[in-house]
Amino acid sequence: MKTNYSTIDHAICAAIYSGADNFTRLTTQRSVMDLADSIAGQENTQPRKGYAPVFGWRILDRRLQALRKAGRIIYKGGRWQITTTPSCDDVGGEKP
Repeated sequence: MKTNYSTIDHAICAAIYSGADNFTRLTTQRSVMDLADSIAGQENTQPRKGYAPVFGWRILDRRLQALRKAGRIIYKGGRWQITTTPSCDDVGGEKP
């Protein structure tokens, strides 16, 4: 199953841009967490032996790290910030 993360990535970037710049504030953004919970629900429909269920906050954490590694955001001074290049507008990705 492949998951397209472009929608949640865009929502995360929009939330950071609007001031939700740390993990706690991001978890209070309903648009972000609804998407994260939806993805977690999809992953939980295919049980994997030896693995715990996936929660929405874990999806958010994964996507923050993926955006950071892609250079779209940085963590500086205890806050997430959007970088200028490459922009968060073309963020996306698929998971095999």
